[in-house]
Amino acid sequence: MLFRPSSESFFNAFFSSPLPLAGVWKRVLAGVSISLAMQGIALAAPIDPTGLWYTTGEDSIIKIAPCQPPVAGTTTAPGAATTYCGTLVWLKEPLEDGKPKVDHENPDKSKRTIPMIGIQLLTELTADKNHWRGKAYNPEDGKTYDITFQVLPAKGHEKEKLPGDSAEIEGCILRILCKTDGFTRAHSIPGQPDAVATPAAPKPAAAKAGKPTAH
Repeated sequence: MLFRPSSESFFNAFFSSPLPLAGVWKRVLAGVSISLAMQGIALAAPIDPTGLWYTTGEDSIIKIAPCQPPVAGTTTAPGAATTYCGTLVWLKEPLEDGKPKVDHENPDKSKRTIPMIGIQLLTELTADKNHWRGKAYNPEDGKTYDITFQVLPAKGHEKEKLPGDSAEIEGCILRILCKTDGFTRAHSIPGQPDAVATPAAPKPAAAKAGKPTAH
């Protein structure tokens, strides 16, 4: 215990005192608290997860992008936080018995003939401190798990939080038994044209053209 009751009573009495000094300190401390809170929010913002990501072992690629609106023709409300989803776009071994692999472990029997490539594996990724929290569907057992996903900053650019080529995904069962795996950024899908796999950096302002010289 840092303060005895008598000391605690002194602090309570001081800040409830009608003296001007007490009011000044209240405002100063309130300002400091707000400033620190705002700095904490800025530092805790997670790095944009957009892009192509190799899963562990580079056996598959997941494309993470803002989730599509749930209803056709609708748009995200202005100011609403962006939610990300991840879709399986490539498999190192896409065939099984000469046919495209399907989601045969899906708990919904009507979806067990859907091709694996194109199914959504990550859903509801929303910002939570310095990472993204959401759900991950595991086609190997047909179950959905709570996960966190964090893009690690590029080495030497931790303060600027420039996106790096590595990410960590942690899956948990009831948030007790957890396992962490590493993802690696893919700059294109094998067999397809190069794709932009990192958030685009702001372009420098174009220099103003001078007036044409009269001839």
